[in-house]
Amino acid sequence: MHSFRKFLLLLIFIPVSCHYSYGQETDSLQIFRGIICDKKDTPLPYSHIINLNSGRGSTSSINGMFVIQVNKSDSLLFRNISCQDLIICPYNFSNGDTFHLEFKLYSINEVKIFEWGSSYEDFKAKILSMPVTESLGQKLGLPQQKGNVLPNYKNVDVLKNPIFAITNPIDFLYFNLNKKQQSIQKVIELQNNEELLDRFESVYNRRSIGSLTGLSGEPLDTFLIFLNLNFKCDFRCSEIQIVSEIFKQWAFYKLTKDIELK
Repeated sequence: MHSFRKFLLLLIFIPVSCHYSYGQETDSLQIFRGIICDKKDTPLPYSHIINLNSGRGSTSSINGMFVIQVNKSDSLLFRNISCQDLIICPYNFSNGDTFHLEFKLYSINEVKIFEWGSSYEDFKAKILSMPVTESLGQKLGLPQQKGNVLPNYKNVDVLKNPIFAITNPIDFLYFNLNKKQQSIQKVIELQNNEELLDRFESVYNRRSIGSLTGLSGEPLDTFLIFLNLNFKCDFRCSEIQIVSEIFKQWAFYKLTKDIELK
């Protein structure tokens, strides 16, 4: 009976002591740096580094380097689509250490190679000219119902809206299940994304960032690496959001540099 009481006291004490320890460690926020490579020491760019405690993340640069904020109690998850996941406790390692990920194998049942041409227009023309597989109804010679051409067929939200399915069931099935229409929608989506990417790159480029921060040469290169690792906007953001995020990261970068100098 005495042993059972000691066991209950131990169960109560463990959560309390862990909570106290975590509260103490939240004030020890530090910058953790490292390099992600494969087993042959080849850098793995664009790998994801996720802080499992805070939920914050970062991405490795083209040279495999990364920077992320951590506490003593944090755990980091390294993830790359080509490799196996790796979880580490950063305080067991030194700043600048190299972390090696192991490649994982994917089984592929079938591989098909198509000739798409060398430009976006070639790809678009090839997609639109692809033959549609004959349905069972067509093979049996049954009468076919074809959807009407809608003036706003480029609006994916309209085509997938449940109300559209109720008011125009034939058109809804045609535009969402017909392979040719699905291909056309993919081409339109790629084209829209291409326009957004052009707008994003017109703001998020070396010359614009140098103009906004006043940096040039090697200091600009160093900041660009930091910015690429911590930037939270993508091509869907507005120009104002992109510029605001650059200024925000620039202020944080200067603060980080001041801390390192001290």
